[in-house]
Amino acid sequence: MKFESVKDGYKALWQNCQVTSVPQARKQAQAIIAVKDKYREVSKRTGIPWFVLGIIQTREAGSPPDFKAVLHNGERIIGTGRKTKLVPKDRGPFSDWDSAAVDAIEIEGYGDIDWSKDGIERTAFVLERFNGVGYRSHGIPSPYLWGGTSVQKPGKYVRDGVYDPGVMDTQIGGMALLKELMELDPSVSFSKPVVSKKVTKEVGTGVAVGTGITLSAIFPWLLVGLAVVALTYFGSLYLRSRAGGGHSEAPPVAVGSPEEVDVSSETEVVQLSPKAVPSPETSTTTSENQSP
Repeated sequence: MKFESVKDGYKALWQNCQVTSVPQARKQAQAIIAVKDKYREVSKRTGIPWFVLGIIQTREAGSPPDFKAVLHNGERIIGTGRKTKLVPKDRGPFSDWDSAAVDAIEIEGYGDIDWSKDGIERTAFVLERFNGVGYRSHGIPSPYLWGGTSVQKPGKYVRDGVYDPGVMDTQIGGMALLKELMELDPSVSFSKPVVSKKVTKEVGTGVAVGTGITLSAIFPWLLVGLAVVALTYFGSLYLRSRAGGGHSEAPPVAVGSPEEVDVSSETEVVQLSPKAVPSPETSTTTSENQSP
């Protein structure tokens, strides 16, 4: 299934649907928002928007979010040393939820999505692929997405690969949750691309990309540091010459004399007179049932 072939269908369903189970959908959306910092940590590693992770977790493991359950299918195996038994099978074991969530996203191959373009439709696409596209063969919108909305139809996979046309899925669908999340939290937005943050090193600069540190930001501090070092060094030479040690060939000059040091308070640039240059002798050296 290609995104471009189903994008318009998602858009039409989104525009026409209304959330019919508002209290339940809102309660679950609020539970996702309450732990969004947890989802943000995985979002940084995978590029998946935090609220999409929250929607998947809620569909797979229920509400409020249960971080003992893996994102793959909701099995509660975190920290047990066991592997998944449901689809996808034999994943794990996992010692923490974050690593399990990263694994679930990686095996689906969602890391290269540009969420800033058609973000709502892409969310629907990711959710349907995550659960399975089997509902399409039965001619109904997937309740994994549209449960609890006005476009939901009877029909549900009651377990992996087993479809019952008479069952109405009572779980809130992912797109219903998205509608409520967008109403409750302004940060639920696709206006900016969500990308995984990788710290790399730019050749020739020695500055880490993604750290926020730039040469233009640190250059003034380099000047200040050089000024302090220069003042300390030549001040020590002056004190030694006044002490009568006779080790400096430069004649003593009064501290602050324009002939020795000229420090500009506006530019913080140190200008050194040739008289202040020491001779060589003194210089020192970071479960939902799936459709087929």
